[in-house]
Parts: sequence; structure tokens; C-alpha cells
Amino acid sequence: MSGPPITFDDFVAIALDAAGASTCRSQRGAVAFSGRENETRELVAVGFNQKPGGDCDGSERCKATCRREAVHAEQALLASGVDLALGGSVEVIHVKAIDGKLAPSGGPDCVECSKLLMFAGVLAVWLYHADGWRRYPMAEFHALSIAAGR
Repeated sequence: MSGPPITFDDFVAIALDAAGASTCRSQRGAVAFSGRENETRELVAVGFNQKPGGDCDGSERCKATCRREAVHAEQALLASGVDLALGGSVEVIHVKAIDGKLAPSGGPDCVECSKLLMFAGVLAVWLYHADGWRRYPMAEFHALSIAAGR
């Protein structure tokens, strides 16, 4: 017998828990889930941002180099070895946590993550903004990430 279906809010809570495991100043978490709307959704992978080979020391130098040095939450979930293709039904929720609470994460701006997620076959990425959640189809997320990097 299975339990109740997992909800979007459950996935957000899992991503927030993952973000809490990060030692980085900017705590980020990501959850990949399968299943389209009106289908049973399943957890596929979880990741959080982390500095390879050591913890963030909170210094300005660490913050200044984090974007280049840290493994981002999306990269960590991809590195878990889970096949995200799954028939083109995987979506990713990205969260930013401040004091364990959900905070607006800003817009798509990481070309490294967007191109890896696109290559892995992810369908869309969800980001939380001040006015609520927004679902970005992968091509749009990637295009906005490229534009932000200019």
C-alpha cells in the first residue's frame, strides 16, 4: 500500500531541507521530479550547492569565487548519476533558503546549470520569485540564463 501522493509543496520542503545541508553562504537546493500534471509525481534526485573539498568559510573571497568554484545544486543532482531523461517528464525545483525559509532566488542566470539541465533532457525549471513560483520551460530558462550572463 502506498502513501498519499507527493505534492509540489512536498518537493519544495525536500529542496529546502537539502539547501540546509549546504555550508555555502547562499544556501541553494534542487529537486528533480518526474510526472506531468495530473500524473503521480516521483522524486528523482536531490542536490545542494557545496564547495568541493571544503566548506565555505563565509569570507568575501569565498563569496566572490563561489559562482566559479562551488558545485551548484543542479550540478549536484546531475552528478548523483540518476538518469533525468525519463521520457522528457523531469522538472527541477530550485530553492534559495535564508534561515531555513524559502527566499526569492532571482531569475535564470547560470549558463552552466542551464546547459547541463537541457543536455540531460529536463523539461522545465521552477524558480521562486517575490510574487510566487514560475515555471520556465527549459529552452526559455536557457535563453534567459545566456542573456543574464552578458
